[in-house]
Amino acid sequence: MYLSSKKKILIVDDSEVVRNFHSYIIKTFGYQVDTAENGAVSLKKLLGEEYHLLITDINMPKMDGYELIRNIYKKGIFIPIIIISTERRTESRPYRT
Repeated sequence: MYLSSKKKILIVDDSEVVRNFHSYIIKTFGYQVDTAENGAVSLKKLLGEEYHLLITDINMPKMDGYELIRNIYKKGIFIPIIIISTERRTESRPYRT
């Protein structure tokens, strides 16, 4: 598969280990992967390039995953999103638009 025909995925997580782990696995399936360490950096990337999927953590500094998603929709970017978290919580936090 040519690089230009690969689907492009953006992975957002403040943990470099988690970003690298997910990136490695996804690349083995032939996808092109870009990473960002927080929501603010990822929003800049999303405004400048086209991605086919966003995989984001929730708890991050500068801009968390919830705020990132709100900002993406406010900017008119409609992209499939997978939310991940490596933190364990016993209570749930509802998403509010």
